[in-house]
Amino acid sequence: TVGLGVTYAFNPKLTATLQGYKGQEGSDSPNPSGSFGGIGYPAPGVSDTTQGCAYFTYQANSKDKLALDVDYASAKGMGNWNGVEIVYRRQLNAATAASIRLDHAEDTAGLRFLGGPVILHSLTGTFDYSVTKDVLFRFELRRDFASKEFFNSSSGPSKDRTTITFAQIIKF
Repeated sequence: TVGLGVTYAFNPKLTATLQGYKGQEGSDSPNPSGSFGGIGYPAPGVSDTTQGCAYFTYQANSKDKLALDVDYASAKGMGNWNGVEIVYRRQLNAATAASIRLDHAEDTAGLRFLGGPVILHSLTGTFDYSVTKDVLFRFELRRDFASKEFFNSSSGPSKDRTTITFAQIIKF
């Protein structure tokens, strides 16, 4: 397995990162989670797998940042999957920031999500509060949507869900 990445700053505001990965993935023996190989394919076997990622950030000004992440992968003879993420982040003051994130993931062959073919969408709102330069509190409200019943809920499988997260992040 081989991976390579490169980052280039076009100017002080725009940066791009390109990454690629190629190698044999999968296994004939199940791993502890019941999937096959490190990448976790749903069926036994080994496949030549290629994945590419392009990540762009644009710092519009001292308070506003935009990011775009595009991923595509292919497992020879098994299928493809892809994803896109768009983020807008606003620094409100020295200690607080808010962001909104849109995600789309498509796995029409059922290789990555192990629940069979599915398309997922998410909308996430985040509020960050920096206590110190090394301690951050994060609150997230996320709404997920699927093309089929994919999420667990108290009333059984569901095509959508809402999650709330409160996290403390410590940098060291």
